[in-house]
Amino acid sequence: MRKPLFRFALLARRTMMAASLGLSLLVLFIWVRSFYLSEAYRGQTRNVFGAYTSWSVRSGEGIAGLVVDRFDFSDNPEAAINFPQRADAPSRYGSLGYSRRRSGPPVAQRYPPQETLIGSLGFQFFHRNDDLQGSDHTFYVLAIPFWALFFMTIAYPLSRYVGGVVKRQREERIALGLCPTCGTPMNENQSRCPGCDKPMALARQA
Repeated sequence: MRKPLFRFALLARRTMMAASLGLSLLVLFIWVRSFYLSEAYRGQTRNVFGAYTSWSVRSGEGIAGLVVDRFDFSDNPEAAINFPQRADAPSRYGSLGYSRRRSGPPVAQRYPPQETLIGSLGFQFFHRNDDLQGSDHTFYVLAIPFWALFFMTIAYPLSRYVGGVVKRQREERIALGLCPTCGTPMNENQSRCPGCDKPMALARQA
């Protein structure tokens, strides 16, 4: 029973490693590309309750941005009759589908301001509720720098690599008769490490 479980766990770790490396490489490619080309993909959804949502995923100047515009006409169905035709036309977010232009900021709103710590790092968020064109309008903006996305995707492979290096270093020190924690030479008759003062058994387990 343990052997199939071990194989499944090994396959899961390798799959996560490959997926993380692939995502990190993709993020790195879009990150570099965003400095000379801004790309966007805009879509829209409607439901039977009179809600219309327009969303746009953008990249530019090393930042990934998400803009969501939601119009709720459930309390005013008359105002929703001509709204889809206006919404289908190209807007400030661009036409539907994929588009690209010269590099620029992915979102127009900059909150927090760039002078603040979070704003200077590239993080941006904005939220507003108001009445617009006879609807209950909700507007969301979220921007995350690509360096943060890159480190999130590379964290698992990097931690596995560092863990493997530390494990191999411990095994090599034990094979050479050294303390696995600090590398001080140790004799079999010593109960504690002269370098880190750890008991022999604890030093081998640390």
